[in-house]
Amino acid sequence: MLKPILNPARGKLRVLGYCSGSGNTLWKAYELQKEMEKTAEGCPFEIVGIFADKTDSKAVATAQANGVPCVAVDIRQYYAERNKPLKDREVRAEFDREVLEKVFGFIDGFKNKDDLLEDECDKFISIYKPEPEVVPYVKNFIKAY
Repeated sequence: MLKPILNPARGKLRVLGYCSGSGNTLWKAYELQKEMEKTAEGCPFEIVGIFADKTDSKAVATAQANGVPCVAVDIRQYYAERNKPLKDREVRAEFDREVLEKVFGFIDGFKNKDDLLEDECDKFISIYKPEPEVVPYVKNFIKAY
């Protein structure tokens, strides 16, 4: 049995677009939304925001021009901070998970290289439990390595 994905009694279907590049398909849906809103029936969906993986993409500019909330994180920079090639699937899975956490408000931002190194330092310290006076030296060593 098929179940509808939209229950009009619960309100409009809220759409969050995940854009790469221009986001052309999403903006066509946005235009359709605006046209349907002018009709007596209205529009059963509402584009409530976008995520883009390139901060200077056309999708971001279009979102800003239309007043659509937008979160953008440069995926190439994300990979570079982890010293991984763009084809690394594990990093992509991590990126996608963090995107969802960011978009839905579970995290404030993405970890940069310093944050990642700090996590590694904390992990090392929790395992090996060095004396407190040597912790700064351990951190310096790990961050330099």
